[in-house]
Amino acid sequence: MHAVYIFSGGLNKTYIIAVSDNAAVTIESGCTWTLNDNCTISSLANNCTINFNGYTITLTDSTVLS
Repeated sequence: MHAVYIFSGGLNKTYIIAVSDNAAVTIESGCTWTLNDNCTISSLANNCTINFNGYTITLTDSTVLS
């Protein structure tokens, strides 16, 4: 059995590692991240499905994921 976590809105430092005004985000396998706005993060370790819904993830090195 897997736990289901649903986040609505922004992530806080309970779930992320704060780095230079952004976040290093790790999403574990079996998870789904559904964006409801654009976001900027320092890095992404993605082992899941991302539903972009027309939004983007911009990394601080200017890489844009969509």
